Amino acid sequence: MRKLLLFCLAAMLAAGSATEAGARKKQARQTRPEPQQGGLTPATPRMPFAFTRSKGWIEGRVALDSGAAKLVALFVPDLTEPGGTRSESSYLDADGRFRFAVELFCPTTMNLKYDGGWTTLYLYPDDTLRLEFRSADFRDGNDGSYGSLDFNANRSGEMSRHLAGFKRLQRATPVPQFAAPTDLESWLALLRSRDSADRATLARYAAAEHPSPEAVDMLGRTIRNLYAGYTWQGYMTGDGPVKREQVRELHRRAFPMTDDGDFADLPGHCYALYQTALSYMFSDTSSARSEREKLVNALDSIVTEYPASLSRDVMCLHIYCGVAAGHKTPELYSKIYPLRGRYIASPLVRDLVPEPPAGTPAAPDAATEAGEQNFYNLPLKEAERFIGRIFEPYRGSGKVLYVDVWGVGCAPCRAEMPNSVKLHGELAGQSVEFLYLCVDSKEKEWERLKKELKIEGTGRHILLSADEGNILRSYMGFTGVPTYWIIDKEGRLRGDSRPGDAATKALLLKLAGE
Repeated sequence: MRKLLLFCLAAMLAAGSATEAGARKKQARQTRPEPQQGGLTPATPRMPFAFTRSKGWIEGRVALDSGAAKLVALFVPDLTEPGGTRSESSYLDADGRFRFAVELFCPTTMNLKYDGGWTTLYLYPDDTLRLEFRSADFRDGNDGSYGSLDFNANRSGEMSRHLAGFKRLQRATPVPQFAAPTDLESWLALLRSRDSADRATLARYAAAEHPSPEAVDMLGRTIRNLYAGYTWQGYMTGDGPVKREQVRELHRRAFPMTDDGDFADLPGHCYALYQTALSYMFSDTSSARSEREKLVNALDSIVTEYPASLSRDVMCLHIYCGVAAGHKTPELYSKIYPLRGRYIASPLVRDLVPEPPAGTPAAPDAATEAGEQNFYNLPLKEAERFIGRIFEPYRGSGKVLYVDVWGVGCAPCRAEMPNSVKLHGELAGQSVEFLYLCVDSKEKEWERLKKELKIEGTGRHILLSADEGNILRSYMGFTGVPTYWIIDKEGRLRGDSRPGDAATKALLLKLAGE
């Protein structure tokens, strides 16, 4: 259920705003120019660890109290996903214990979510990380200190302890106020200023806690990847400070792109690589070139403008994965699949390129069909039965269902809502229903935003509890929000495009008329 235009994992970087404070809680072919002075903390590209398939383990125990959530979600590394992760879940046993076996490519960060709280972990290949915490520390309204969180004394535990400690200090450090950016230069200046502010916090942490040089390096990479991931938000809504024709320049100048050591924070680095790869497709608006020519041009530009590296290979991988899983046709994908050896040097990364689908579709939208997925006939465990109850009212209704999974803290979710309202109006009188599932959100903010975004009268609204949101995310296999599903009258998943995509309206009208 990936989308080529997946918008984001969490919060928007909005200078001088409350959103910024909330985020703390969480032209063609040419020779690539040298990084410009003042870029985001340039580093010498290096690979300080082996990059190969391996495995590690995470074990833990939650000290439970009444009302404790029953599931722990872990966002494990996945090079093929836009956010660099996919969600896996583990139900707690009667003693509050859980366990994950994690496939790895290298030592890296990953996020664990329990109830309303998040913490970032670090895991080495062939190692076991053990942690314990009280359930109350991860509830909505917690102070963000996670005071009961404790790790074992091995390498993974030591790095995880420093991650938790540094992020605790980050949350306690006031967010500097900056002028709102108005153009490319001021957007880059904002990113550099935020990067510098966080590095000053890291220096304070290192002076107080004396982490190893490896830990300091890793923590620094999480800072750079954080703001590298924010880079694209300068143009994400189409009316940001960065213009469409400046998108590729923005990504080239913002931060060192091909330092493979950044895979120590694989999710953050992979997310930035995805956004950069997407910018090569986003910036090509020529009507004279075919879709295949645009894709090949994007791939050619990446390998011309960036030096050979695993990072460059992953950029190209994201173009392949986006076309395979997005709104493009299997016929188009089959035309670029044979070229993968030209663009991806690493055998490991090349093997991750999806196989082309068998056969040629009968219609252009057939690529969006998900085959066996049927929302009205899901095999559900006891804790998952609420999912069936969500979709039960639509079984046999003769209605096509458009589902928007969103969160109040997600700026891209909110930015897309006017398109949702417009789409709802354009489909008035059609056999189409809208369903909004809100996750990771508090009821008061949810109620306020429904009114503010003018979506109250556009469909059915459901606020999921933290546990329900984790279970839905794990069961349906999505990581970030917004996530969209187009479900036909028989309950089959037929698409996942956003409300502002013209293909969404066309597909909904087609399915409503069947």
